[in-house]
Amino acid sequence: MSEGGDEVGDDGTKRKGFFSIIFVFNVSGQLSSDSSNVEVKKKEYEGLQRGIEGQIKELKEWFAARMKDIELKERQIEERMKKLDSKEKQFEGQLEEVESIRKKYESKLNEILFKEKQVEAQLKELEDPMDSHDKKGDQAMAIDDSHIFLLEQLMKISPDIESHDDRPLAPLPIHVAIPEHEAEEGEEESDEDYVAESRDSESSDGDDDDEFLPETPAGAVPRHVLPPLHPIPALSAVPSHYHTLDLDANEGAPDCWTCRSSDTLRSVT
Repeated sequence: MSEGGDEVGDDGTKRKGFFSIIFVFNVSGQLSSDSSNVEVKKKEYEGLQRGIEGQIKELKEWFAARMKDIELKERQIEERMKKLDSKEKQFEGQLEEVESIRKKYESKLNEILFKEKQVEAQLKELEDPMDSHDKKGDQAMAIDDSHIFLLEQLMKISPDIESHDDRPLAPLPIHVAIPEHEAEEGEEESDEDYVAESRDSESSDGDDDDEFLPETPAGAVPRHVLPPLHPIPALSAVPSHYHTLDLDANEGAPDCWTCRSSDTLRSVT
């Protein structure tokens, strides 16, 4: 039996040694596989690290290029801003010039409007002269008297004015006025006879109301015998060359001559 027990014991040790060898072999295999896995992982990590470093380098290069572009654009923007500032100053100068021109034209417009109001006022006076006469009172009557005087002067100097009428002009105005009862129709008397008669009348009493003082003879021009002076006749009785006178041509004449002549002519007619 002891021999059988020894055999059993030897087998057990052999088995233990075999299992230990197998275990060691397994452990060494696992270690070798683990070490190989670690090396693989290490290589993968190194590859990833190199990839990340490459990406970081690319990002840095891209960022540097972008910064250069941004700096270039900033310089361009600064140049444009300078140009805009210069143009703004030019526009400000042009605006000041335009404003001065506007003020100048505005002042001229105000002046034109003021003159227009004056012209409108004068036109109203011409359209309705009676109202203006009523407003002026005594001054209007004085102006009317001056119109009559100016019309008389015009009638005296009218033979010297060129007429558009081909008919002969009227004779010169009266040189000497004589009583109506001493004048006969169609009768004319020389200047010498009239002077002699006037000297005779001076020696006699001057109580007669019909006597008139003689005026200075007008040279060799014969004295026209006409009836006594009467008020100014109607415009239709005035010779035709008076009708053609352009009273509006006297633009430089005073207001009492240009603006009131038509009123005087209407009052005469």
